[in-house]
Amino acid sequence: MAWFDRLLGRSASQAESWAQWIEPVLPAPSEDWDRRLRAYGMRCARELEQAGAPKWTSRKGRGDNAYRNAFWVVSVDIEAANRYMSLWSPQGTLKPNTFNGSMRGYALILTGAGGVFCSKFEMWFPPSGNHEEGDLDSVFYAPSQELLSSSPWAGRNTGRWRRKPDVKVYGAVAQTFCSEFKCAYPPYAFSNENPGKGSSIALKKFVEGGGKTQWPRHFANYP
Repeated sequence: MAWFDRLLGRSASQAESWAQWIEPVLPAPSEDWDRRLRAYGMRCARELEQAGAPKWTSRKGRGDNAYRNAFWVVSVDIEAANRYMSLWSPQGTLKPNTFNGSMRGYALILTGAGGVFCSKFEMWFPPSGNHEEGDLDSVFYAPSQELLSSSPWAGRNTGRWRRKPDVKVYGAVAQTFCSEFKCAYPPYAFSNENPGKGSSIALKKFVEGGGKTQWPRHFANYP
């Protein structure tokens, strides 16, 4: 991804470094559901720390917004994802017979101090094409609380991979196993009928699962 870093005007040292994590200052809760979620978040953080659950780490340092062992990624809502295998590239920027691709969306974040908030994210598939924690390059930015009350997170954010045609360059196949993933609903499509319920359930399942990030249903079913 050196070309991507050059495009952003980042030096090699900046691109290979991790950002320093600073706990965001969250506004004081003003509603009962928010107070309950804050208290539950602190309880979950204590249990995870006691169990030694590892925090999220970007596979590579990408400068600003890439973190190492900074927080837990409880659940993700994916807005869009694409994945493909590169057989060759005219500029030689991609290694042959390796997977590439990326995804973007929103994540439910839990900090070591028990803070619960949402964050936008971008992630990049590793050469293996898998999406296990520690294998993904990732950046997180724009923290907020806008989805805490309404999103059901991965529990209801189901989707499907759709196979796309191979990409040819100069008549030869350059990309194969091309596919894109789209969820049935965007993360902000749900109402606040039971504020905070989805976030609380996601936290509960995260702790019960030993700190394993929850992905949308069918996300692991690559075509």
